[in-house]
Amino acid sequence: MDNNKTMLSILKVLDKQPKLLSDQENWSKQLKLHGIDLTERTVRYHLRILDERGLTKVFGKEGRMITRKGREELLNAGVSDKIGFIISRIETLSYLADFDLQKDEGNIILNVSYFPEEKMKEALKVMKPVFSSPYIMSDKVVLRKSGEQIGGIAVPNGLIGFGTVCSVTINGIFLKAGIPVASKFGGVLQIISGPSDLRRS
Repeated sequence: MDNNKTMLSILKVLDKQPKLLSDQENWSKQLKLHGIDLTERTVRYHLRILDERGLTKVFGKEGRMITRKGREELLNAGVSDKIGFIISRIETLSYLADFDLQKDEGNIILNVSYFPEEKMKEALKVMKPVFSSPYIMSDKVVLRKSGEQIGGIAVPNGLIGFGTVCSVTINGIFLKAGIPVASKFGGVLQIISGPSDLRRS
């Protein structure tokens, strides 16, 4: 059994408890609900580690509760799970993208945004310098009015659908060329000093 998974399950149990939990037998029963079957001795071992890390706190014989640091640990773990799901989704989309650079045709992956119809001119004005910069995946976009569709997604009433080429399309192009790819992570890129034409905007 993965120790981190076990300790996260203990934190989840504590986080859901309205009061302090002290009965070791209760611990075992609660953990079984998370698919983890441990002896009382093993539970005490993990609880001691959580206490030492400041993720839980003991209140004498009254019991134990999760700390703020423990809740932050749970939150971070949730983010990791979501990232794992997103990476899996990216890999699936990569195989669906079959854009042919030579023929300039095929399926691509889009990022779809929505903005109010009355803000259309303002939105295009804001985006124009971005699409003239070297940081854009492609200068090709898709605009659809409410009621129309972008890749099978209906644009909500009163909104404009704005589709841009997603970087996952590159994965698809590599795969189509027989080059294996593995998506590992995503992040935020901070540009300190960009092209002068972008800075002026």
